[in-house]
Amino acid sequence: MAGNQKDVFKADNEDCTEAVFAVPFDQSYAGGLNIFNYALNGQFSQVYSTKSFGGWGGSVAVPQFINTFDPDDSRLTENYLMGQQVYPDGSNVLCEIGNSQGIPMNIVNVVPGVDWAEELHGYHLAKYEYVAGMSPGAMSNDVFPFRYTDILMMKAECLLRTGKADEAAQIVTEIRQRAFKSAPEKAVVTGAELMGGSTYDYGLRETTYLDKI
Repeated sequence: MAGNQKDVFKADNEDCTEAVFAVPFDQSYAGGLNIFNYALNGQFSQVYSTKSFGGWGGSVAVPQFINTFDPDDSRLTENYLMGQQVYPDGSNVLCEIGNSQGIPMNIVNVVPGVDWAEELHGYHLAKYEYVAGMSPGAMSNDVFPFRYTDILMMKAECLLRTGKADEAAQIVTEIRQRAFKSAPEKAVVTGAELMGGSTYDYGLRETTYLDKI
C-alpha cells in the first residue's frame, strides 16, 4: 500500500506500488484523460497555466458526501478544491458567469439543486493531481481501476460478512491511518462500528439562492 493516498493519483504515478491493474495515460502519447475539463471551471486554465484552454465545470461533489468526511481526514483537503481560489500571482479567482459574476470564487459545500449550480457551488474534484503546464484534455495520470487497497477492503468485507468484524476493523484501520496522520486516534474503527448503519445523509437537498452564496 502506498505510504500516502495522494501518491496513487499523482501526475507521474506510473511507478506506484499500489497498482494491480493500470490504464496508462500520457499527454503526448496516450491522451483521453480529461478530468480537468469536467471537474474545473475555465478560470483554472490560468491557475494551472495549461497548454490549451479547458474547464467545463459541470461536475461537483454532492454536499452530503462531503459531510461524511472527518475534518482531520487528509483525503478531504487533498482530493477536493474548496474555499477561495487564487491565481499564481496570489490574486483571487473571480466567478465569470451567472448571478455570481464578478465575486470571488470562494467555493462552498452547497449545491442549489440537481439541475443547476454556479461556479462557487460544490467542491471540485482534485483527487488526480493537476500540474502547471498540463494539457487539460490529456492528463498524464495513470488510472488504477484495481489496486491493492481494493484487495484489502474486499478482504475486510469478507471477514465482516463471516462474523469476524474485529479482524475486518483492523484492516480498515490500517488503510485509514495514512489519511489521519495528524490525528491517528481517529483512524481507528471498531468491529461494532463496521456493523452499524451508514452515516450518509441520503435524500435530495435543494436551497434558495440566498442560502447558497
